[in-house]
Amino acid sequence: MKIGVNLWIWDAPFDSRKHLPLLPKVRAWGAEVIEFAVEQETVVDTSALRRGLNDEGLGCSVVGLFGAARDLSLDNSTAEAGLAYAKQCMDLCAEVGAQVFTGAVVGVG
Repeated sequence: MKIGVNLWIWDAPFDSRKHLPLLPKVRAWGAEVIEFAVEQETVVDTSALRRGLNDEGLGCSVVGLFGAARDLSLDNSTAEAGLAYAKQCMDLCAEVGAQVFTGAVVGVG
């Protein structure tokens, strides 16, 4: 088991410019992992985040926010939107080195 900090304790959505300076503080508290949700992928500088995580020796987990507009349990364009979003999130995970991608993906509408 690892101790982690969800960056929602400060604010959301995740924004590299605001949240990367918090990584040393999180590590000083004894955390081993950070967690954030992908609300607006465009605010995630994946290169800077990966560097910051490596510099502080932190792991990362990413939360997908699917909601009614991305419910994978539906058999239509909503599920397609959810699959596209999930792929974007998993690509982001690969880019930053996150080992966990989580979130309620079905029945959320």
